[in-house]
Amino acid sequence: MHWVILLLFLGSTLEAWSQTTIHVPGAIPLAIRSPYFNSWLSTQDGVSLASRWPTFWNGQTLGWAGFVRVDGQSFRWLGESDITSVQAATTTAYHLTPTRSIFTMAAGPIRFNVTFMDPVDLTDWNRQSFPFSYLFIDSVLSADGEARSVQFYSYIDGPVWVSSTSESAVRWDTTETSSSTHHSISRSNPQPMVEQQDRAEDGTAYYALAKVGSRNSWQTGFVDSITQTFLQNGVLTNTMDTQFRPINSSTPALGLSADLGTISELDGPLVWALGFVREPAIRHVNNGAIESRSSYFWTRYKTVGDAIDSFLNDFSYSYSKIVALDDKIISQAQTISTQYADVVSLSLRQAVGSIDVTTLRDRNGRYVSSDMKVFMKDVGFISRTNPVNTMYAAFPVFLYLDPGFAGYMLEPLLEYQASSAYNNVFAAADLGISYPDALGNSTSNVLGAVENSAGMLIMVLAHALKTGDGTLADRYYDLLKTWADYLVKNTLHPSGYQTDDGLISGDMSNLALKGIIAIGAMAKIAEALEKPLAEIDNYKNQASSLGSQWQNLAITSGRMASRYGDDTNWALAYNLYAARLLESDVINEKIFSDQAAFYASQMSSAQKYGFAYDTLDSSIGKSSWLAFTAATTTDNSTRDALISMIHSRTFSNASSNPFSVIYDLGPGQTQGGSSSPAQGSMFSLLALSIPNRRIQLPLYRRVHKGVIAGSVVGGVLLISAVLAGAYFWRRRRRRRAEEKEKEAATPYASIQPREGVIQPKATAPMVPEVVVAGLPPIPGPSNEKSALRASQLSVQSDSEHSGLYARQQQEAGRTGKGVVLYGPSLEGSQVDLLGVPRVSASGSSGKGVVRRGGLSSLVVEDTPTIVPQSALPQNEAVSSPPANTTERDADLIREVRELRREMQQIRAQGQRRSNEPLPEYRDHA
Repeated sequence: MHWVILLLFLGSTLEAWSQTTIHVPGAIPLAIRSPYFNSWLSTQDGVSLASRWPTFWNGQTLGWAGFVRVDGQSFRWLGESDITSVQAATTTAYHLTPTRSIFTMAAGPIRFNVTFMDPVDLTDWNRQSFPFSYLFIDSVLSADGEARSVQFYSYIDGPVWVSSTSESAVRWDTTETSSSTHHSISRSNPQPMVEQQDRAEDGTAYYALAKVGSRNSWQTGFVDSITQTFLQNGVLTNTMDTQFRPINSSTPALGLSADLGTISELDGPLVWALGFVREPAIRHVNNGAIESRSSYFWTRYKTVGDAIDSFLNDFSYSYSKIVALDDKIISQAQTISTQYADVVSLSLRQAVGSIDVTTLRDRNGRYVSSDMKVFMKDVGFISRTNPVNTMYAAFPVFLYLDPGFAGYMLEPLLEYQASSAYNNVFAAADLGISYPDALGNSTSNVLGAVENSAGMLIMVLAHALKTGDGTLADRYYDLLKTWADYLVKNTLHPSGYQTDDGLISGDMSNLALKGIIAIGAMAKIAEALEKPLAEIDNYKNQASSLGSQWQNLAITSGRMASRYGDDTNWALAYNLYAARLLESDVINEKIFSDQAAFYASQMSSAQKYGFAYDTLDSSIGKSSWLAFTAATTTDNSTRDALISMIHSRTFSNASSNPFSVIYDLGPGQTQGGSSSPAQGSMFSLLALSIPNRRIQLPLYRRVHKGVIAGSVVGGVLLISAVLAGAYFWRRRRRRRAEEKEKEAATPYASIQPREGVIQPKATAPMVPEVVVAGLPPIPGPSNEKSALRASQLSVQSDSEHSGLYARQQQEAGRTGKGVVLYGPSLEGSQVDLLGVPRVSASGSSGKGVVRRGGLSSLVVEDTPTIVPQSALPQNEAVSSPPANTTERDADLIREVRELRREMQQIRAQGQRRSNEPLPEYRDHA
């Protein structure tokens, strides 16, 4: 029986892992949730969770260990140990998903899974901003089916978690709640906003364990002492060491354990939570003042302890969301290739784990949920804040996960450069070089001016297209225009400028290409925001002209040269990706196919780990630009070959560094960008699957335009009503005179209405005759929202309209009963300017042509009937007055029609966008 259980366990594991071929990178991500909470497992000598310490991205050791007792025998399943009596559990299998790293362990007679899970969720700002990861044990099974006494234990210690120096004094604490036990540890004297060796000196590390009945225990103290306590007894003492001290003095550790009892399999997961919290998280300059910003989760929780309990209680929900996200990403990536699924799975956590999601406190100390900003650290390089070039490379992953979120990374850059603190006419490279400070960068160095200006314009338009929201572009339009104008003057021949790759040379083809695409992006922004036609056409024409000139200068022998006219050197045309992303027509489509053909022709001469990003730097490869290039190819085999270049180096174990952007193409050693967010570029192909949407004007612009349109429509209706009243009054006077002459010979009852007019019931007084077919239709709101918006903005109340009409009828000697004056209906019925229902092409206005509500306010109890247009006399053409009208009446009708046409033009101009739906907003509260 026990073999059946074990086979079922192994079978389910293999089934779950059969989605991708198992490949092992140089380092496996364990927990990555913020720029300072980042841990990896080196695999250069093979995958063994119990044979080496986890490390920070820069290689510094992290004290994080785990042990298990099985029938009194101890095994280590995480980290290292000097205790020789403890055996290392064996890692029998390993699996990587975008959010999880899963290890199957064998410890004596039991098998179990150890899973490290990062709850990535950009749609939930509280969840994403809480810098905690899950570590959980599940699928504990006895290999022989016999019940076993099982206890688990894990600890963290001080080094590197809270300080980069072992001499730093630390203090700790322990809290128990009904849901968990959690430890905290921090420097005794934190140094606010100080970073040393890539580590923050002002944070607090937390380690928590969800309670398993009354079988949890804890202890703090010298690491060897508390570990020996567990190994001997299977339980900790629930006591706290109160001798706070430096890290290197009897290294303090925080231990947590759980006794599972005597089991043959585990009923539910055993869940730990590990996190690193800094308060405040960012120091940011805003309108000349420096503000301290906190992690966004503070808008929901009063204490970190409350947040930890919620995090642990929320485990099942988080797990289900994470599995769904993993399945979505992997299934979509596998439609491209299994190798692509591998590199995408490795890249997600380091890209999203490089950011801090922040909020601000108001004057009363309350956290403001509506004030959200996102800051990125240039992990793997120098400590820059919101580095434009890295954000440009990483942008695809954010567009794929949640395009709206990407705007919150862009806004701090835009906001700063739109302020009086920034005076350059080109975009800044970042918000400063000392994360977590975001104090701005006002240097006038122009080396990166073209790259950064182009990158910002491209990202702003990409955000607008993927969200359909033009608010950000509209808010900073003048700033964007300044950058675009700079590019118009400096893009085609970018001499004295540097590429993102550090190359400095005249007429760099890739650099010019990026600038030209950005000018085209500005044209799209201007058009979407309904700027003057001359302005739109200027950017369109400039982009088109520069694109044509660039093609003549940069394309040599059917491929893009590194520099204009260079027959020897060539580069990956990775900036073509922006044209694909924005659906830009600035670059001729033939360029894409020619480049793909050229790459295919060079495959046989590629180096061990693929193409150089530019043969001017022939020994260096860059995975981010290979990914961009793969997304531009028109041939799937070439695309897959480029992806294979990334995959072969990433899963080669050539380096123990985390997934790196820059490497040499021979031995494959890392040259920079370990754990860099730039690896979000791996999502370049998936981001193209997110459709571009029509960009909506911001709500405040729509309301403003609606007020104008409403005023025009209201004026048209009022003038029309007055003209109609005057016309009817004149007709009435003439008829009364004619009727008096005929009264003796013709009784009133014998007078019949003309065909083609509204006919009231026989009991109602006659209405003035108005020929329905005599006037062409006016376009009205095309949907319910438009009509409702117009009615709210431009029309008086029903009672006001009724009063106006009653006065008109009294002046004309009529009661008004039996008359319906129409405005645009909420149901979208068509009406003419004089208030007469339009006749449909089929010959009638249809059932219910009298639609009450909407803009119509003059509604009577009696429902009129409609004589079909086909019943009109044949000599009454729709383009001329009725045949039996007098010359004077015909002149009046022509005047009314001419006025009506003019009003129609005014109304059409005022309602140019009235048929668009209101923008949608997601509630992130």
